[in-house]
Amino acid sequence: MTSKVEKSISNNRLIEQILEGINELNILTYSYAMFQEERPRTQWEAKYASLKSLMQRVTAEEKLALARMAANHERAKTLFDHLVLKFQNSKGPRSDHDEETERLVSQCIARTQMMRTDAILLRQMSNASLLATVQEGGWLLAGILVALLGIAVLTSVLLSRKITGALHTLHKGTEIIRAGNLEYRTGIASNDEIGRLSDSFDYMAESLKETMVSGMRCAERWKSASGPKKR
Repeated sequence: MTSKVEKSISNNRLIEQILEGINELNILTYSYAMFQEERPRTQWEAKYASLKSLMQRVTAEEKLALARMAANHERAKTLFDHLVLKFQNSKGPRSDHDEETERLVSQCIARTQMMRTDAILLRQMSNASLLATVQEGGWLLAGILVALLGIAVLTSVLLSRKITGALHTLHKGTEIIRAGNLEYRTGIASNDEIGRLSDSFDYMAESLKETMVSGMRCAERWKSASGPKKR
């Protein structure tokens, strides 16, 4: 019984790390699509490799879910590679919101969300297996493990809500700025990757505003200088 319990607990830890990694992968996808910088690209590829290693260590009876998760992981990598290649081959002015970029980002996020669905399924199955095993050894131990699992699930849910809320705020900000409101700022205060992405977003918005104001002033001066002179 002890070996089964240890196996289930180990699986739960791996799956929690996978869920957290998927959230980080989504953030890095948005970050790279928005700024096309080397840092989020290399971080994305490192997180991809880390998730692949974690998935290979998960042992579960539901082989189909594991296979789906691995297939979607590889498909997300292919889509991200297309996104990188698109930016590398772009010769015109940089556009953060063209249709092809949005399509690749949306498809990449869709694949990671499919991974998340299968990871949650595996976690539920692992929890069920753990509870069934524990029930054979006594209700006291079951109560302790259920409490520990509850804490782990609550932590995962809170983290997921934080990341999902931040991504929604950034997406909303993108739409507002694209509509012409350059005064909008996300105002996300955080010392992690989300906070750095928010700061970069706000800096971009401020730079766009300054560029727009400077352009309008130059246009006004040119109009004044080139206008008809009164006699």
